[in-house]
Amino acid sequence: MSVHLVHPGTIIPIRRLPLSWMLVNVAVITDLEVWAEDEAQTECRLGCSSATGRDVTGWLTVSDDGGNNWHAVPMDVESGYQLGPLTADQRKAIKVKVLIPLATEIREESIGLDLGLGT
Repeated sequence: MSVHLVHPGTIIPIRRLPLSWMLVNVAVITDLEVWAEDEAQTECRLGCSSATGRDVTGWLTVSDDGGNNWHAVPMDVESGYQLGPLTADQRKAIKVKVLIPLATEIREESIGLDLGLGT
């Protein structure tokens, strides 16, 4: 089973969102797709991580309904946001929003996007 986060309409994977160019306290929204090469009969989940080990809980939210509702993305895939099972070659559009809190020094950091399968 292969499920990937990709740029819309492509098979170009995205695993990290660079933060160095983002302003604090300004929301940045990125359109992505979850693409299942094969059928994913179990629940797809989205989690996030920080390369420096910083707790980025609350910085990242996801919408799978065109931006109408936003959901927090936890820092582990096991309790990640549920994106649902996918059929073979299905693409599911999502929006990922990053909002860096005030008084945060980010420098060359990035947020990892971790996609996993589980129940």
